[in-house]
Amino acid sequence: MRPIELTLDGFRSYDTAATFRWSGRRLVGVVGPIGSGKSSILDAISFALYGRTPRIGRSVRALINQRRDQATVEFTFSVDSTVLRVVRSLRRTGQSAHALYRVDGDVEHEEADKAADVTSRIETALGLEFEGFRKSVMLAQGQFAAFLEAGPADRSDVLKGVFGLERLDAMRAAAVLHRQEAAATLQALDAARAALETDRSALAHARADVEHTEQRAASLAALLPEAEALVEQVRAAATARARAEEAIDRLARLAGEVPRREETDTLLGEVRSQAAATAERTKEAVAAASVVEQAERDLAAALDAAGGTESLDEAGVLVTVAGQQRHAVAEATERARAAEAAAERRAAGLAEAVAAEAEAERALAAVRTASEVAAAVRGEAELALHEARHRSMALTLRAELAAGTVCPVCEQVVEELPSTEVAPEVSAAEEAVAEARSADSEAQRGLAAAGAELAAAQARRRAEESAAVEAEQARAAATEAGGRVSAALDATLAALEGLLGPGEPSAVLAERRGAVQQASARLDGARNAAAAAERRRAGAVAAEAERTGALQALVGRVAGLAGRLDVDVTASADPDALDGALGAVRTAWLDRKREADEALAEAESAATAAEGQRAALLAGAGLEPDADVRTAAGGAAAAVEAARRRAADIEARLARLTEMEAAEAATVAARDRYSRLADDLGRARFPAYVLEDRRRMLADLGGDLFDTLSGGRYRFSDDGEFDVVDLAAAEQVRSADSLSGGETFLASLALALALAEIVAREGGRLDAFFLDEGFGSLDPEHLGLAMDGIERLVAMRDRLVVVVSHVEALRDRIEDLVVLDKDPLTGATIVVQGSTGPE
Repeated sequence: MRPIELTLDGFRSYDTAATFRWSGRRLVGVVGPIGSGKSSILDAISFALYGRTPRIGRSVRALINQRRDQATVEFTFSVDSTVLRVVRSLRRTGQSAHALYRVDGDVEHEEADKAADVTSRIETALGLEFEGFRKSVMLAQGQFAAFLEAGPADRSDVLKGVFGLERLDAMRAAAVLHRQEAAATLQALDAARAALETDRSALAHARADVEHTEQRAASLAALLPEAEALVEQVRAAATARARAEEAIDRLARLAGEVPRREETDTLLGEVRSQAAATAERTKEAVAAASVVEQAERDLAAALDAAGGTESLDEAGVLVTVAGQQRHAVAEATERARAAEAAAERRAAGLAEAVAAEAEAERALAAVRTASEVAAAVRGEAELALHEARHRSMALTLRAELAAGTVCPVCEQVVEELPSTEVAPEVSAAEEAVAEARSADSEAQRGLAAAGAELAAAQARRRAEESAAVEAEQARAAATEAGGRVSAALDATLAALEGLLGPGEPSAVLAERRGAVQQASARLDGARNAAAAAERRRAGAVAAEAERTGALQALVGRVAGLAGRLDVDVTASADPDALDGALGAVRTAWLDRKREADEALAEAESAATAAEGQRAALLAGAGLEPDADVRTAAGGAAAAVEAARRRAADIEARLARLTEMEAAEAATVAARDRYSRLADDLGRARFPAYVLEDRRRMLADLGGDLFDTLSGGRYRFSDDGEFDVVDLAAAEQVRSADSLSGGETFLASLALALALAEIVAREGGRLDAFFLDEGFGSLDPEHLGLAMDGIERLVAMRDRLVVVVSHVEALRDRIEDLVVLDKDPLTGATIVVQGSTGPE
């Protein structure tokens, strides 16, 4: 078995799908922290192959991830040249699914679809059952020493599974079964031979029995016609008696059905009285119907005078509408009056705002003129101040100037010296400028105030204009609305006048409705009276019909009696006719009764005579009085056939004596052959020899490997008991359970490697080997030795070896790693690297 691909989804810590590809890989290390899902890979392979795992066993629902409702494992592997793919799914609720496919290129062929069938096919393909696989191919966590610590019987079972020796047990079981079958056949043959001796004496009795039964059958066959004729006579007499008794019973029942004369007279009187009552009630109903017709005409005339129901309904609606419209006209008039007053107020406010705006404009113009004058005075004063200062500066500088030099103020060449006249008083000019500037500032403030007053007046005027426009629009809208509702009221009043004529519409409408209601009330009363009269008439008709029906029922009874007695009479409702018909019926009944009594007596006499003759005939033939001759004759014929078959069977058995003797000889030979084969295949012989040979081979090869793995310290004993030989202690032999934990691991690993080597040498199908933990108990020296042995296992042939461990030192010895981690929050497995092999 060589793994190709493994997919886990919802399996143990794998809450999402993860796929591992094994093609082309040899030595693979699966590493990661505790709980990261390392061992789950091996559990998934075991579950895919056998439907269970070494640690969980058959409680497989525990393999479903706690956050999932379903777990699925798909495992593709090859056996020799055949590629198989197994799919197993577990569900928390509902049925699990199992399927095995044979892969042929891109096409898959289903081999099995039930759990047991899938497991059986895989066991056949691998040549290993679950226990053998677990102890020799996949050593699960904590199970390294399972084979080493097992007892002799358990070791034998494992070796049988590994080397296919369980087939010898099956062969021995088959031989034992065939031996038992042969022994049973011999016992049957002995019993048959003993029975044949009895058959010789029984044959004469059987032949005599045939002759006796033939005579009995012949006599009964001769008796059969006369016996059946008598049976027919008895049956005919019984039939005649039954018919006579039936006629008497029928006439007895008819006797109680003939009506009496007083019942007929009473019924006819009631029919006549009820007919008169019906006529009177019919007359009353006709008169009431006439009153209804007159009331209907009166109502029609009242409606016609009122213009009809539709006209009254329409007028009623218009009266209501006119009332609503009058109210609307009053409201519209009031709104128009209020809008007119508001418009007048807004017009007056606008006129005031326009006047205020004009006054503000005039004030602004006056202030603007004064401001302009103040600005001009300020300008003149500032110019005078400038000139005074200039003259004063020139006089000051003149003493320093000379013609042709540069002026220090204007930086120009002095062409001519300035005048020496005295300049105006500068301080007087400055005072004049200050006064002018103060006056100008005051004028500017006045101008700003006047401008603000004008702006306020303009805003008020604009607001009043807008309000006036809105008031005018409201007045126009109110006037228009009042016109509309007034026009609508006029139209409604015109329509009412067209329907009701002149006058107050509501009063005219009430008067006409009153007339119609009175006529309708009279019609309702007439109808109620007519309905009561009709009910009385219907009651009278029903009562008359009931009496008439009773009379007709009586006539029917008489006619039925006449028909059942076969009397030709005519029945009618006339009392005299009915009395004559009844007399004829009574006479016919007496005649039929006398005839039936005579027929009964005659039938009973005939039956007694025939039964006597039949009883005498049966007694002469040795039969019971109530026996059926035909059945007895059939039984006699069957007895003849049975006697003949018994004689023929005895003759046939006697004829087979020679054949039985030959069969006995062949059976004895077969029994002896199967007995020898079963003995040869017993535990003490050939299977034990083969198993002992394999055990010694395993101990020898395992001892060599143990010697290598332990650095020359240990090997196994040569007797196949797997005791430990301590080479460092004068080859002292001791039990395997005396080894330390690390030494036990090396010993069990040596046995596992030896098993794999032996199976490989003999063409086995184990091309994969799985080691789960155990390395943590080794010191560095033994760890190195163990890895040397594992690498040797890989080098033996093209084999996949998967080592699962959390020991960090293994990372340095194994290049092809599957590195796993776990989510710190959920604990789910995270595949870090190596799912598809080395890059």
